[in-house]
Amino acid sequence: MRILYKNILFFAFVMAASFSCFAKSIEEESIRIELVSEVKSIQPGQPFWVAVVFKPDPGWHFYWYNPGTAGLPTRIHFKLPSGFSHDLVQWPTPKIFELNGLVNYGYEGETLLMAEITPPEDLTPGEFVTLKANIDWVACQDVCLPGAGTVSLKLPVSIEPPQWDNHWKTEFDRTRLLWPQMLDTWDVQAFLDGGFIDFIIRPLDDSHPNLSDLYYFDDWIMINPNAPQELTKHDTYYQLRVAHCAIEDQLQGVIYNANGWTKEGIPTGLYVVVPLQKEDSALLNTLQSLTAPPNPKAPFPFSITTAIAFAFIGGLILNLMPCVFPILSIKALGFIHQSNNSPAKAKLHGLVFGLGVLMSFWALSGLLIALRAAGEQIGWGFQLQSPLFVSILATLMILIGLNLAGIFSFGTSFMGIGSRLSFSGYRGSFFSGVLATVVATPCTAPFMGTALGYALSKSAPISLSVFTFLGMGMALPYIILSFSPKLIRKLPKPGAWMESFKQAMSFPMFATALWLMWIFGSQTNINSLAILSFGLLTIALATWIYGRWCALDRLLVVRKRGLFFSVLLGILALYMIYSASEDYSNGEHLPQPSRELNYGIEWTPYSQEMVQELRKQGHYVFVDFTAAWCITCQANKKAIFSSDRVMEEFNRLNVVAVKADWTRRDPLITRTLESFGRNSIPFTLIYSPDLKKDPIILPTILTPQIVLDALEDLSARKD
Repeated sequence: MRILYKNILFFAFVMAASFSCFAKSIEEESIRIELVSEVKSIQPGQPFWVAVVFKPDPGWHFYWYNPGTAGLPTRIHFKLPSGFSHDLVQWPTPKIFELNGLVNYGYEGETLLMAEITPPEDLTPGEFVTLKANIDWVACQDVCLPGAGTVSLKLPVSIEPPQWDNHWKTEFDRTRLLWPQMLDTWDVQAFLDGGFIDFIIRPLDDSHPNLSDLYYFDDWIMINPNAPQELTKHDTYYQLRVAHCAIEDQLQGVIYNANGWTKEGIPTGLYVVVPLQKEDSALLNTLQSLTAPPNPKAPFPFSITTAIAFAFIGGLILNLMPCVFPILSIKALGFIHQSNNSPAKAKLHGLVFGLGVLMSFWALSGLLIALRAAGEQIGWGFQLQSPLFVSILATLMILIGLNLAGIFSFGTSFMGIGSRLSFSGYRGSFFSGVLATVVATPCTAPFMGTALGYALSKSAPISLSVFTFLGMGMALPYIILSFSPKLIRKLPKPGAWMESFKQAMSFPMFATALWLMWIFGSQTNINSLAILSFGLLTIALATWIYGRWCALDRLLVVRKRGLFFSVLLGILALYMIYSASEDYSNGEHLPQPSRELNYGIEWTPYSQEMVQELRKQGHYVFVDFTAAWCITCQANKKAIFSSDRVMEEFNRLNVVAVKADWTRRDPLITRTLESFGRNSIPFTLIYSPDLKKDPIILPTILTPQIVLDALEDLSARKD
């Protein structure tokens, strides 16, 4: 009888365990959620695994703990009996979902979110324990439905080893393969680079798979999900560039690779916890240790005397470049007003203008040398890589244009920098020299690029010497004219016609401002450009109010009101102009790829590895180091690619055009330029398919014939 009683009791226990007793699930219109166990019973003190199982309907998904741009994170809060504890929930590597143009992270299909539970030692065999979990979720398809509820599971306690639930055991094992893992076969480092974070990913053994279609899922919402992530393959490492929207001292998340991180293809998610290195030189120093320079030959086979001569000639030619054209109108007016002055005053004006040019070149070179000594990878025109500087320069051009157009004036002043800064005053001449230098930086004249590269590779005294002669070359034509009374007397006499001429000269200033706004838009995005545009419009309104109601013939009360509103609007305008650039600098408005003109050419982004790979495939490679703010670069491309002969030759020789875009700061492009002894653009190379041959370096100013001759030369070498 006792044996029969034991058999009945054992049968009842097995039946109870086989059904895992009573389980409460959630049934919604778009999703079903339940709590399940890997085992049918539990032992006192022995850990076991449970999972919250999400079963969204076809076409529906729910979210990861970082949901991405929209949605809400899925949250699981276990409510366990006294003495029970649980580890962290284990999340499979998520997928990417796009909803209404927004990138989100989550899961579709049956998904198990697992956690290990540890029961206490003092459980009584034969009793039942109830495990609960409170769930918050959002399920989305074309619409999103939030939900909250509780799931529960009742399990028996047994002193016997637990039996596996065969169905769920298989699902638990399959899910474990989807977990991201930390692997010691890969080295991952992270570097801050402006609005981006660069992951340098390096294999530590030879049995690694190729990486493709990498994507970084961040744990802490530091990364902008909507920004594209760019993977570049190098000889010994991979570089994954992501755009950030916040900065912390550490990065923690999952890097997904569709092919997996081992030869077996698992896991597909590499879990990384790495410090974010924020020093400006950290990324460059690391890359230099991983790759060799692209051209290690000595780049300067000439002396300082040659460099100074090149700088002086380049400064002279710089006066003929389109960058300086807006300032020519100002100097023309200045010389006309000086035609009635004594020869001594005219000479002094020319010398003061030259001093403004020289001091500006000294300041620019000093800043350039200091920043490079601090580890910055920058070159000639570096200030135009800053959206804030570009916006300030555009504001200055608008103000000068409005002043020339007669919208406002400070007393009898011309430039609007105080009542004593007039075009006939010495301060006006000095300011004209400063402005000429500032607006000349987007251009590089012939001979000038080589001289600048030499200067920035030498000591500070030699660099300053080269920059001094560059400034002297630029200022010399104006000084010669001011020292030539006969030439000045041939200029038209001042008269009423000058007011019309002065107003006409405002349009080159407005054109320069539009060009600077285009550069700003290329560096940032359409939202920042719109803010800058409204800021410039507001500052124009402020100057109009000032010019209209602050004139000396107005009543004092009217002038006070006009001054109040013009100052108020001016402050608002400056805030808008600053915030447009500041948002970009802080990563709130992240930069889009440069919208530099392509002139009908399909460009390939630059990397030294890409150039070598194209050459291995038998291509000629045309490499253009360029920037949206470089006027000479744009003129070169327009001249070359509007030529039918050049396009025919490109097609015949199967030439691939590669763009090294320097619109924004790029340490790798700066380093490549330095390896060729250059620190300015435009700079153009043409490679032949023969890997043993050095590239041909083209002149600063290009014509179709120059490019055709270079291609013919390379083709002859190949033959």
